[in-house]
Amino acid sequence: MGNKKGVSPLLAAVLLVAFAIALGAIVSNYLIKQAKEFNPEKIAEESVFCESVTLGYDIDDPTNLGFQEKTISGRPFTFFEYITVINRGAFSIHQLIISAGGMASRPYPIYDDAGQISNISAGVNNRYNLSINMNRGSNDEIKIVPVIKDPEKDVFVRCADRQLVINYTQLCIEVKDEPC
Repeated sequence: MGNKKGVSPLLAAVLLVAFAIALGAIVSNYLIKQAKEFNPEKIAEESVFCESVTLGYDIDDPTNLGFQEKTISGRPFTFFEYITVINRGAFSIHQLIISAGGMASRPYPIYDDAGQISNISAGVNNRYNLSINMNRGSNDEIKIVPVIKDPEKDVFVRCADRQLVINYTQLCIEVKDEPC
């Protein structure tokens, strides 16, 4: 009878050790996976430089807002026109990455009145008129991602978390009381 009393504590100890090892394996596997996915550059770019980036928009002439058909080099294009992008942030915006209406995302350089590559300044001269090439009717969202220049590293930083999203169908109804 004396031998049977020692079996239960021994079994409990073995089960506790096995449970601790299994739990340790699960937690370490999770932590290794999270460590592999960690990207400190993305955190630095987004948190340090992009926090001060803010885009807005304005409609200068509501009567002209909408789609315009143009032929460039013999090819027909559809543009959504007469949106003015406003830089309300602390950094100059050097480029815009725009995805709209079934078109692939592509960078749009900023041009001044003389046709030279420029930027949308912070504060003064912070407005830029935009015409967006797009396929009509496939998706009614226009996404505009600002690109700024890191003053310390002298590289361009894409601020995806600070994108401006415009629903052009809703915008036209609000501004013109009719769809575009």
